[in-house]
Formats: sequence, C-alpha cells, structure tokens
Amino acid sequence: MYRKLLITWIAVVTTASAGQAQTISAACAERDLQAITFIEQRGEAGDLPSTTLGEFGLMQQRARLDCLARQETKALAIYDDILSAVRTAERVGR
Repeated sequence: MYRKLLITWIAVVTTASAGQAQTISAACAERDLQAITFIEQRGEAGDLPSTTLGEFGLMQQRARLDCLARQETKALAIYDDILSAVRTAERVGR
C-alpha cells in the first residue's frame, strides 16, 4: 500500500507544472511518505488532537513545497520536526 502511495506521489511531483517537470530528491520523497504515514496513523488512532494533526499536515505541505523549491535542508528539518512527534507519541504510549 505504501509503495503505491510513494509511486503515486512521485508521479504527481514529476508531472509537469505549467509545462515544466518538477522532481524531488529520494530523501524528500522518503520523509514525505513517513510524515504522511505518521499523520494518518495518529488520525486513525485518535491519540492526538485534530488541531495538532492539522498543524502537522500544514507542516508537511510546507516541507513538500520546500523540496520542490530545491530547499532540501529546510524541508528535511520540517519533516524531522513532524517525525520527532512520532518518538514522543510512542514514548507516551508505553
């Protein structure tokens, strides 16, 4: 399932935007998939407030745009902020 999502995401990103192809790095694609997976899992589990999930979604979109703008360092830092909540949520759940 996640492989299909990754392939779809890559296809969308590489699709022409205003006639110009856009691509992102493998690191950005991998982190994006991890962030989406985390947000979806937390939403299904209902263990985070919807406002927090919404903020994570907006952060993920910002990171995706930064990847497209070739600002990978900035994007990966945003993804790391999102994914650090995974580790916090997992520790709290134990």
